Amino acid sequence: MTKQIKTDVVVKDAPKSGKFVYLKNVPVYFAKVFEPQNKYQSTDKEYALTVFVDGDTREKLESPFDEGGAAINKELKEVGREKNKKKRIKYPLSKQLKEDGFSYDDMEGLHGMQLSLDEFSKKGRKNVLKVVDSDGNDWPKDKLLGNGTVVHVKLWGYVNQDEQLVVYPNLIVVVDHVPFESSGQGGVIEDDVLGISVDMSGDFEDSVQQEVIDEEPVFDDEELY
Repeated sequence: MTKQIKTDVVVKDAPKSGKFVYLKNVPVYFAKVFEPQNKYQSTDKEYALTVFVDGDTREKLESPFDEGGAAINKELKEVGREKNKKKRIKYPLSKQLKEDGFSYDDMEGLHGMQLSLDEFSKKGRKNVLKVVDSDGNDWPKDKLLGNGTVVHVKLWGYVNQDEQLVVYPNLIVVVDHVPFESSGQGGVIEDDVLGISVDMSGDFEDSVQQEVIDEEPVFDDEELY
């Protein structure tokens, strides 16, 4: 890590059912939070982002409820160390890349996980992912969140049959904004032959590490908020 990042997590009972999980001071990568984008190999759309937490936060996220944890139903992987199902480092460092690819050197020492929210609920109602500044004002949609932006994320979750919390983001508070830039590894690609600019950030992220999650909750739409 280029700098020490201290994250935190708070778990509270939601008013009607389920629980709220607050991730505090977490860096985000590949944040598709203003407009839903196509899921991997699908025409369905979703909001999505990858967040990074420190070791203490990970321990609380993975610990069961009776130990004061969140029992979250998400896989967390340490940057540069832990592998995915294909036996590849999930969040590799530049020195681990055998060929061109995306590296997470600035997140070394942290643990990443992916969050997503479908564009529509099972009842067909449009889900909302709110993005605001630290004063609660709407964040400008044309001010995209670059990799490394620090945010607070509010999640709503329900407890599944395995006593784990299945979570979905519904509010993002931007704490420390990093402007969005093309790094050559995704981002906005200028094509001088076609004469167009194409945002490849979502497609690049999907191609290198998108995980398909089939489980969907059964809940009242209003419980998300």
